Amino acid sequence: MTGRRIFAAGMLLGLFLAVTLKGQTQRAPATLDDLLTEMSGLRADIARTSSASVRVQVFTARLTLQEQRIADLTRQATAVQGRLEEQSKKRRDLEETAKNIEKGTMDPTIPAGQQQDLRQMLPHLRAEVEQAQAAEQQTRTELSSLASAIATEQGLWMTFSNQLNDLERAATR
Repeated sequence: MTGRRIFAAGMLLGLFLAVTLKGQTQRAPATLDDLLTEMSGLRADIARTSSASVRVQVFTARLTLQEQRIADLTRQATAVQGRLEEQSKKRRDLEETAKNIEKGTMDPTIPAGQQQDLRQMLPHLRAEVEQAQAAEQQTRTELSSLASAIATEQGLWMTFSNQLNDLERAATR
């Protein structure tokens, strides 16, 4: 702290001498009170700048963290979307197979023994369709939850970004 004061006093003295040497001799020499007032102003400016610098660093770190969270959630959502597409295809294939088996149980060209076999397969296949539908619905819920989390994290990112912009505007004043 003392080193800063000495540095600030030296800077003020140098500034004062430079102004005085430039030909502004009509001005009265600065008093000790003038120098102390100027040093107080400089200390206040340094404190504001230091505080703003720390806040900028904190907001920058928060922005980076939010970007990482958003990227992680987006990767998860992409993986879940791929899984959902696979589950939807599996469910559609099972539904198509069940539909064809039902038709087969009523087709007069198929022998009675085979129709009976098809009828026995049908309940098991319908249970698989229901399981596929449930898994697909669960994956849709997971995807919806991830989309909501992404939106929340993006909102936080926007908040931090706006605060950083406010600090930047305040610093340029």
